[in-house]
Amino acid sequence: MSLKILAHEFRRQFLELGQYKINLVFANLSLLVMITGYLGLFSSTADVFTTFASLFCWYMATHGITHPSFFLEDEIQDRTIVSVVSSDQGVLFVLVQRMLIQMVLDLVKALPLFAFIAIFMNIQIPATMSVLFVIVMLVVIGIYGLGTLIGSFTLVSHRTSNIAALLSYFIFFFAGVLETPSIFPLFAEAFPFIWFKHYIATGNYIYLLIILFQSLMYWVLGSVVFRCILNRSLKRGRMFYV
Repeated sequence: MSLKILAHEFRRQFLELGQYKINLVFANLSLLVMITGYLGLFSSTADVFTTFASLFCWYMATHGITHPSFFLEDEIQDRTIVSVVSSDQGVLFVLVQRMLIQMVLDLVKALPLFAFIAIFMNIQIPATMSVLFVIVMLVVIGIYGLGTLIGSFTLVSHRTSNIAALLSYFIFFFAGVLETPSIFPLFAEAFPFIWFKHYIATGNYIYLLIILFQSLMYWVLGSVVFRCILNRSLKRGRMFYV
């Protein structure tokens, strides 16, 4: 898919958001209440900016866990999965394109919201914010790889979005998004959020390397498992009886 087609698809989805203005406003209000509430709750025990940056990272990454599953479920339900699989681009390539569009849409929604919160709560933004933003996007890209790994099982069970949604809750509460967890510490270390917070606190590049390694492993595992399950489903004819 060319950049022109990608831009057209982004514009189509962006205009589609405009059809649900009221829903979008209340969704942002609920996020505003939740984020400011957590910032106020944890401001006495942790650096406010660290919590702010961690919540921004989580917001950008949360769709990465569920989006691949929802995309594949929709294609299966609409019975268009076979045409996508049979296309010259392939289903994984089409999925990656949809991920890129979703990332940009989330960024368009997140930047005004978090900028308002930063101004409203007088959060001091460090000079290294541009570097942190790049790291956030690295985390987000990695989480989309994890979402691809989970979503690949949709090709077998046809429904994995509930599993992905459950994992997203576990990540929010037990993966170090808000604070270093006292339970499931090994679970937290399997995700990049806690390493992102360690990097903010120390500036140690070893944590950046850990994030890079985890993101790479998510995508390697996600791509390999996705292709294996896809080929197995095609050989058994499951794709043609969805």
